[in-house]
Amino acid sequence: MLRLAETGELIAATGDAPRFRQGAVPAELLAEIIAAATRRFPARFSQPPWRFVVVVEREREQLISRVAEALARHWGLGPLGPRGLASDAVLDAPALVLVFSAVPSSEGLEAFALVAGAAQNLILTAHAAGLATHRIYSANVVPEAVLDFVGDRLGPELRSSELVAMLAVGWPDPDAPEAGAIEVAMVPAPMRWIGRSEPPHEAAPATVAEIAKPAQVLRSPRAERVLVADAYPFNREQLAAQLAAAGYLVETFAAGEALLSRVASGGQPDLYLVAETLPDMSGFGLVRRILGEGRLHAPIVITTARRDSAFRIAGLSAGVDYYLRKPVNPVELYTAARILLDRRRLVEELQHKNQELGQLLGELRMTQARLLQQAKMASLGQLVAGVAHEINTPLGAVVSNNDLFLRAFGRLREALAGSALSDDERVRRDLQAVEQLSRVTREGCARITGIVRTLRTFAREGGEEARPVDLHEGLDSTLVLVAHLAKANTVIVREYGVLPSVECHLNQINQVFMNLLVNACQAIDDAGTITLRTSSDGGWASVAIADTGRGIPREHLARIFDPGFTTKSAGVGLGLMIGFQIVEAHGGEIAVESEVGRGTTFTVKLPLRQRAARE
Repeated sequence: MLRLAETGELIAATGDAPRFRQGAVPAELLAEIIAAATRRFPARFSQPPWRFVVVVEREREQLISRVAEALARHWGLGPLGPRGLASDAVLDAPALVLVFSAVPSSEGLEAFALVAGAAQNLILTAHAAGLATHRIYSANVVPEAVLDFVGDRLGPELRSSELVAMLAVGWPDPDAPEAGAIEVAMVPAPMRWIGRSEPPHEAAPATVAEIAKPAQVLRSPRAERVLVADAYPFNREQLAAQLAAAGYLVETFAAGEALLSRVASGGQPDLYLVAETLPDMSGFGLVRRILGEGRLHAPIVITTARRDSAFRIAGLSAGVDYYLRKPVNPVELYTAARILLDRRRLVEELQHKNQELGQLLGELRMTQARLLQQAKMASLGQLVAGVAHEINTPLGAVVSNNDLFLRAFGRLREALAGSALSDDERVRRDLQAVEQLSRVTREGCARITGIVRTLRTFAREGGEEARPVDLHEGLDSTLVLVAHLAKANTVIVREYGVLPSVECHLNQINQVFMNLLVNACQAIDDAGTITLRTSSDGGWASVAIADTGRGIPREHLARIFDPGFTTKSAGVGLGLMIGFQIVEAHGGEIAVESEVGRGTTFTVKLPLRQRAARE
C-alpha cells in the first residue's frame, strides 16, 4: 500500500504532460495496472460501469489521424490540423487507453464521476509502476470520431458508451527501464485491445439491432419527414432506424451539401437532425446555411457527443432548437421530435390565424370606409337636395317678379309712345338700359335653374333596385360639383358618343365619376385638359376620363386600387378603392392607363342591363 507522502508525490508527478521514449509497454503490466485501478465498483451496478480499450501499434496512429480529421472539420483548420491533440505526449506514447462509461448519461453525473475517478486511479497506479501518462479530456477531442473508430473494430456495443477520457501511456524519457515487446496475453475484463499483432477475437460487424416501436404518445402523428446528416454510417443507420420505428419518413445524408441539394430540389423537411461535424462543413455551418434561406425553417437538432456548456450556448445563438447527446437515447429523441414538431405546428397555425385575422381586419376596414363614404354621399345628397329646394323658392319669386316687371314695363313704354317724353334722348336711353337689365336677370335665373336641376340630378336617390339612367346627365351634374377644383387654365372637353340608357344606381355611379374627376383636377398643376369620352359597344357602355396631368409611376399602377394606398396626405386614398368596388358590384370593370408626364386615363365599362351582368 502506498504511503500518503508517496501518494502526494505521485499526484504532483502527474501534473505536466511528459515526454515518452520509444519502447512498448508489456501487455501484462497494462492489464495489471487497469485491474488494480478498477478492482472495486459499487454494488448497485450488476457489472462494471466502465470500459477500457487499449489502442497500440498502427491502430494508434489511425485513431490519432481519425480524431485529427474530425477536429479539423469541427474547428475549420483545414490542412493545418488541430493543435491541441498534436502534442508530443500523444504522438510519442506507445499506447492509448480509452476510458468509456457504460452507464447512460440519463443516470446522472454520479456514474460519470465514478468512471472519471477510475481513470484517475489508473493514472496514479501507472505512475506507481514507473509509467508516464497524459490525460486528454473528451471535450478536447471529437468523441463520436473515437466511438466510430472503436465500433468499427470491436462491435456496436461500445457505440452506446460515452467517452470519458483518452490516456497516453508509455515509458518516461529519460531514466526509464527498458521494455520488451508486447506479447499476446489474455487480459481480464473490462479491458479490450485494438492493434495487437495477434488480436484475441474477431471484430463484430457494426450492424444496428432491431428497434421496437415506441409508445403511441411518442410516435409521429403525421408521418413527418426528417432529414439526418451525419458523417458516420452507424450513426445514420441508428437514427434512421429509431425514427422509422416511430413512424417518421427519414432520409440520411453523409455530407451537408447533399442535404442542402435535397432541400433545394423540393425536399422541404419537418425536422433536421444534424451532426456536430460533417465531412464538408461543420454542423453549425450547415445550420447557418439552412437559416440563410430566409423562410420559416423546420426545427433543427444538433447531435453531439460533447458535454461542455460553451458548445451548447454557441449553438443556441446560431439558431439550434435542441441538442441530443450521443449515444442518443431513443426516448429523448422521440420526445424532442414530438415537442419541436408540435411547437412548429402551433406556430404555423398561429401565423395562419393571424393572416386570417389580418384579412378580416382589412375587409372590415374596407367595409367601414365604404359605409362611411356612402354615408357622406347620402348626407351630401340630402344637403344638395335641401339647398336646391331652398334656392328654388326665392328663385321662383325672382323669375316671377322679373316677368311681371317686363309686362308692366311694356305697358309703360306703350303709354309713353307719342308723348313728348318719348322724344327725350335720356328717357329713351334709360328705357333701353332697363330692358337690357331685365333680360340679363332672366338669363341669370335660367342659369341658376339649370344648376339646381343638375344638383337635384346628382342627389337623386337610386332606390334599392337599379333603373335605366342617362350617364351623360350624371357626368354633367358631377362636373358642376367639381368645377371649383379645376384650375383657371384647365379646359373641360366633352366627347359624348351615342349612349343608350344604362341600368344602374346613378348616385353610386356619380360617386365614381366624382372621385375620378377630383383626381384628374388635382393631377393638373398649372394648365391642362380633362376629356370625357363616352361610347357603347354591344351590351356595354364605356366612360373614359382622361387628363394631361402628372401621370402615375409604373410601380404604383398595380396598387392604386388597394385600400389606403395614396401618394397624397394621410387620411385619403379610399376613393379609387371604393370606386372599384362600386363598378365591380355593377358587374363592370375599371381600367387605367398612365404615363408619367403625359397624363392618365381611367375607363369605366358598365353593362347596359344588370340582369345580363349577373347571368
